[in-house]
Amino acid sequence: MIQIMLLGGLRLRVDGQPYKFSALPKTTPLLAYLLLNAIAPAARDHVAYTLWPDVGESEARGNLRRHLHDLRRALPPAPAEQPWFLIDHDTIQWNPAAAAWIDVIAFEQESAQPDRLADAVAHYTGDLLPNLYEDWVIIQRERLRTLFLDTLTRLVYQHHAAKDYDRAIAWAQELLRHEPLREDMVRQLMTLRYESGDRAGALQLYQRFAQRLREALDVPPMVETSALYDAIARQLVIPGERTTPPAPQPVVAIGAPGQPPTTLPAQLTTFIGREQEVAAVKALLTAPGAPVRLLTLTGAGGCGKTRLALEVATRLQQDRPNPFSDGYFFVSLATVRDEALVGLTIASALGIRESNDATLLISLKEYLRTRRLLLILDNFEQVSGAASLLAELLSVAPSLAIVVTSRAVLHLYGEHEYPLAPLPMPDPDTAPTFEELARYDAVALFVTRSRAVNPGFVLDRENAAIVAEICRQLDGLPLAIELAAARSKLLTPAALLARLTGALSTRLAFLVDRNRSATERHRTLRSTLEWSYALLAPAERSLFQQLALFAGSFSYEAIEAVCGNAGEIDVLTGLETLVDNSLLGRVESDVPSPAGYEELRFRMLSIIREYALEQLEQSTDATAARHRHAAYYLALAQQAEPKLQGAEQALWLKRLELEHENLRNALRWLLEEQPVGAVSALALAAALGSFWLLYGYWAEGHRWLEQALAQASQAPVALQAKALFALGSIVHAQGDLRNAPPLFERSLALYRQVHDLQGCADALYGLGRLANREGRYAEAEMLLREGLELARRSNHSYRSGYILNILAFVHVMRQEFTLARATYQQALATMRANEDQSGLAFVLTAMGELARQEADYAQAALYYDEAMSLAQVLGQKARVMMLLHNLAYVALRQGDAPRAEHLFRRCLRLGLELPDKENFGMCLVGLGCVAAAQGATERAVRLFGAGTHVLERIGAQLAPADQAEFDHYQAQVCTQIEAATFARLTEEGRELTDEQAETLALQNRSAPVRTPLGRAADAGMGESAAAL
Repeated sequence: MIQIMLLGGLRLRVDGQPYKFSALPKTTPLLAYLLLNAIAPAARDHVAYTLWPDVGESEARGNLRRHLHDLRRALPPAPAEQPWFLIDHDTIQWNPAAAAWIDVIAFEQESAQPDRLADAVAHYTGDLLPNLYEDWVIIQRERLRTLFLDTLTRLVYQHHAAKDYDRAIAWAQELLRHEPLREDMVRQLMTLRYESGDRAGALQLYQRFAQRLREALDVPPMVETSALYDAIARQLVIPGERTTPPAPQPVVAIGAPGQPPTTLPAQLTTFIGREQEVAAVKALLTAPGAPVRLLTLTGAGGCGKTRLALEVATRLQQDRPNPFSDGYFFVSLATVRDEALVGLTIASALGIRESNDATLLISLKEYLRTRRLLLILDNFEQVSGAASLLAELLSVAPSLAIVVTSRAVLHLYGEHEYPLAPLPMPDPDTAPTFEELARYDAVALFVTRSRAVNPGFVLDRENAAIVAEICRQLDGLPLAIELAAARSKLLTPAALLARLTGALSTRLAFLVDRNRSATERHRTLRSTLEWSYALLAPAERSLFQQLALFAGSFSYEAIEAVCGNAGEIDVLTGLETLVDNSLLGRVESDVPSPAGYEELRFRMLSIIREYALEQLEQSTDATAARHRHAAYYLALAQQAEPKLQGAEQALWLKRLELEHENLRNALRWLLEEQPVGAVSALALAAALGSFWLLYGYWAEGHRWLEQALAQASQAPVALQAKALFALGSIVHAQGDLRNAPPLFERSLALYRQVHDLQGCADALYGLGRLANREGRYAEAEMLLREGLELARRSNHSYRSGYILNILAFVHVMRQEFTLARATYQQALATMRANEDQSGLAFVLTAMGELARQEADYAQAALYYDEAMSLAQVLGQKARVMMLLHNLAYVALRQGDAPRAEHLFRRCLRLGLELPDKENFGMCLVGLGCVAAAQGATERAVRLFGAGTHVLERIGAQLAPADQAEFDHYQAQVCTQIEAATFARLTEEGRELTDEQAETLALQNRSAPVRTPLGRAADAGMGESAAAL
């Protein structure tokens, strides 16, 4: 038994003995979060964003994986049958059934039981994790402290009602020890002392309390307290004090059941002001009968549009009933400049990947169609041409609401613009008092942010007017105020104001006045940014300018390569200066650098990056810097390419994902820099082909490769062949069997022209896979065997493994099982020798299929489990989905129908996210087999009808092993019902819409199925039902 105490600080005991918990600093918050939210599984992304809110998505997820591993190491071993954690691909949960005692859980449970209140208080040995200061910890800490004080209050009233004065007095004294100025409890204790016969003690209590109030607040006791004192002093009838406990306050735990999923980034600073705006926007989004579905927050750059949107969403998330039960999702478009990437970025934020039977836009629409969801699209102004996409999404998803932050309205039908003004500021023509100045939101923001860098900063009667003038000079814009407040570490308010209004700013004011065409964002922020820029040394300015070339986060190694010639300056020293001046931020990453050490990464706010880019364009080094940026990322992609074929595959996939925005920027610039950049653009696109293919960026890779090929007709023949093969592989993955063959054929012809044997093997593999997929097995074998021969002659071991895998499948389809097994073993040995994790998962899945087809279910499960572990590490949703489906059939054949049903449903839900219609049909059939095995005959037939109809509609077929299962269970149900009934139920299943079929598949077996025939019959429409 393990005991975990969070109240008063983290402590562990195992079997009654202290246990040393030695872990990374962030591991303690992770443990606390999981323990405090153990009531339900927590989405991995939500946990990552909560604990690492100031880093990118992939970094946050990587941090979570690293710290989860550290947490498992730091805890004592768990019993095999009761692990500490329940973990799957998407969620994490502290196992509620684990052999553990948690003080917080015990405290909350016992505080809800009137006869266990004293036990609950005994568990509260101090505030929750007092040395942690994350926002979510503070919220939980205050929640638990409030519950503790409420429990003490109830104990006082409980014992008072029972006339147990000694205990009631003791509990009242304990409560006042924690809240010495709580006046209602002072009155209660006075009453208790008087009723117990201690009149002198009651009077003394009042006198001591009155003195404390004077010393602490310079105020007298409340009228009610003084009246009670007079009554006791004169021994009159005591004014009635409560003797029944107040109703306990509701306690809401983060992640409680029913709370919608979210990717809202947690905020590190408090939200100040804007209460009217928050209320107004909430009202617009939730107006009864006619809520606004497209709300655009407009206003000057830096006025707080993003923060307002997040605050509104955070508060809506807490409402009950919840207006957006399917979740709240934040999508940053700050680094997106290509309008064609907006849909991809939204889909990525929602966890949607392409499937081979639907474009990404169709997948996105299908996902949103029935969901009640709030989507926040941040920084939309630079992709305003994608506004029509929002109209499309809103037209197909009636319960979707979108909040856009932008400098300009979108001019879409149904759009509601909400212009956001700067923070309120004192009128310069009035003379407000100190107290009035302190209440202005702009002043409060400056004070709060100044204290963050200078804890000794105090707003007083001497500097309040100066601070107000600083806010006026900055037009009340939150970002400008925060940047200025960051200088409070070194400068007094008077010195700050002098910097903003003195000679240094005269030139800046002149520049802004002349630039009448500039947007309000630039006219208002330029003064603060220009001021910070002017304080930099010339070499620091050069470094600042060149950093604008980076998007998203970027590494120190990249900065050295691109900006290493930024004047006579040590790059690291220059970066420190920019970080200190709030012009650059540092971010964490758990992905090591290519050199193998912990990587130092940075990020520049989009507004600041925009300003820096303007400065770069005015310099003489802009073109040369862009060349260095493109050259660095081309080299990185080419360094990564061979690594994606071996043991470091997972690591390099993460690295490329981390650098994806910078790779896009480099590719975009090379394609614009014609004709000089054409060959380099093609080289970069070809090097990224495997990354796009493995990570599911199919549409994007398709577009880049087509564009690069079109502009590089003079590129070396081998490079063109390589790019054609990459494009053919992506087109094949997209399910375009008509356009993939010509690409592979052109690639093969070019490779033969330059006698590139490895390239020829690649192209032959592509053609062989296509022939196999279309059932041309003799041709497939011929192509694959030629490819295998060339791969072996050229030592192309990577391709050999994949060719062997497809050859084995050809043998399976020809019923040559002995030969298939032997070929699979060769493929497996090759993949293991190459340490190719993705290829290994590919072969293991295929070998599991063969074992299942031969009824060796135990062996099939072993293959599938190993493949599943690899696929989850690599983030391959499609393969995870396939393996869930296959494992479900294994469980069914092993007699575990409930597990089979659970796995099929998980598989179906994952397929709906992608979406994948073929998987949908296969899961319906699989759940029909489960129903047949459980004796639910009518349900089985309906599911068979629905599933086969979906597959027929898209031209797909069941795999051989699945077909055998279907034939077996369909024959079984045919013996249990009459032919006419079977035909009727099958037709009912075929008539179901996809939504109805999904409901049937996921509902309990006892729930009624509302088919068209059933609805007509229910209504007493016999003839109509027959007509249907």
